[in-house]
Amino acid sequence: MIYQIAYDGSTKDNCVYPCIMNDKVTPYFESKIIHDFVKKHGTGDEYFGILSHKFFNKNIRVTQDKINDAIKLDADCISFFAKFKKHDLLKCADNWHNGFSALFNDIVKSAGLIPYKGKDWKIIIYQNAFITKSEIYKDYVYNWLSPCIEVMESDAFKERLWVDSGYYRKNEPQIKEILIRDLGVDYYPLHSFVCERLPNLYFQYHNCKLCAI
Repeated sequence: MIYQIAYDGSTKDNCVYPCIMNDKVTPYFESKIIHDFVKKHGTGDEYFGILSHKFFNKNIRVTQDKINDAIKLDADCISFFAKFKKHDLLKCADNWHNGFSALFNDIVKSAGLIPYKGKDWKIIIYQNAFITKSEIYKDYVYNWLSPCIEVMESDAFKERLWVDSGYYRKNEPQIKEILIRDLGVDYYPLHSFVCERLPNLYFQYHNCKLCAI
């Protein structure tokens, strides 16, 4: 089953898959919604994914038909970023968020997981946009995402996470009001950017069979 996350009527209109409605922002953004939904409802049979309501607008070359065709190939994971070749996603993140790769690796190690020391990432995923076999998605949430969120909730990483990521949406000025209302700050902290890169590590570690659209 594939879902999309929506926040109100206008964002729901962007969705082509069934919606998961959410009205409150957390520092983890979509990752916490994914985490809570899977913990409560499971992942069902066959393939599972939770995409943003903006997914098809951001990735205009991707269609439902292409996703259905990819599912037929029996891959472990379907990614939508085939255009990235030899992409070092942690080094790239350091260019935007100073010291990010060290923070990411420290969180991963604190969660009892193994950081990836190389640069040749097999799978590139951004935007939490990926679809996997259901048992893989469940394993990722329970044994990777959940422990990392637990670590990020601890005081040990509070100072390093609650900093301005420098990420802003210039075309959405109202987002600052939402951030202040729900997070108590007027910027995006780093929690969601850590979570966004975590699936890449999971699939790299497990050497998953990839279909990249």
